[in-house]
Formats: sequence, C-alpha cells, structure tokens
Amino acid sequence: MSWGKVAAGVGVAVVAVIGVAVGKVWGNAEGEEDRKKMNEENENLRKEIRSVLEIFKSEMERKDEEIVWLEEVTEQLIKSPPQSMPELDECLRAFKLTDSQVDLVVNRTAPIFKSQK
Repeated sequence: MSWGKVAAGVGVAVVAVIGVAVGKVWGNAEGEEDRKKMNEENENLRKEIRSVLEIFKSEMERKDEEIVWLEEVTEQLIKSPPQSMPELDECLRAFKLTDSQVDLVVNRTAPIFKSQK
C-alpha cells in the first residue's frame, strides 16, 4: 500500500465528513426557518383562540348580568304585583325594558289578567 493511496483515501474521507457536516448545517438552517415560520403560525393561532375565548367570556358575563337584572325585575313584580294590564305595562317600562320585551311579557301574562275579570 502506497502513501499516495492512503492520502487519497484520507482525503476522500475528509471530504465526505465535510460534505456531511455542510449538509447537516444547511438542513438545520432550512429547518430553523421552517420552525420559525411554524412558531409564528402557532402564535397567530393562539392569538385567534384567545380572542374568541375573550369574546365568549364577555358574552357570558353580559348574560350573567342580564339574568341578575331579570331576577331583580321579577322579584319587584312579585313583591308588588300589578293589578291590571296597563299597570303591568307601566311597571315594565319603569324597569326600562324594550318595547319588544314589554310586548312579550304582556302577551304571556294576558291570560292571567283575563281570568281575573
């Protein structure tokens, strides 16, 4: 075996190792870009999810407040029930119900006042 063949073999091995190292570095660089892009997309999705959850939370809080308010209105009507439809209408408007809410309550309670006559 000649020293030239050994040197050529070692040279080929060194070039192969360098090629593998360059390939790994290059692959990692491309992978790093992909990871950064994926992390950015994930963060955008997290922001969207948090936004939707905040909307849901605020809606639930609003509904809870509305339920408490309606319980207070009901309690007041139970304490001093109206004696007629006009009196009921007046009470409901005093609680600042909308026209559609007043109409709904009046329509649902109309049979009660008809049976009292």
